[in-house]
Amino acid sequence: MGKVVRAGKVAVLCSKSPGVGWFTLNREAPDCLFDAQVVNWVLNGKPSNAIPDFQTKFGASFLSKYGSHHLRADWVPEGTRFSVVCQHGNESVVRSEQGEFVA
Repeated sequence: MGKVVRAGKVAVLCSKSPGVGWFTLNREAPDCLFDAQVVNWVLNGKPSNAIPDFQTKFGASFLSKYGSHHLRADWVPEGTRFSVVCQHGNESVVRSEQGEFVA
């Protein structure tokens, strides 16, 4: 899994709309937070002719239709520990020394 890094910050994908979360609904696929192909798809405006095959990338049980159209990249400094929290589908990156991920 490659990460997208710019100016010392790592792109972390989160769903930014009420409904269901991108990662919080798919916790068994933590790579979905950083995947370079998906990050680049988001950064390029989510073109419909280039939608990644989420099930192939993250497993057959991955629920891609939920949250993917509301994805946004949050930029987190490399080496920062963080967790993802969700309120009604709106996910946020929370920096914490006890965070379960490292950017």
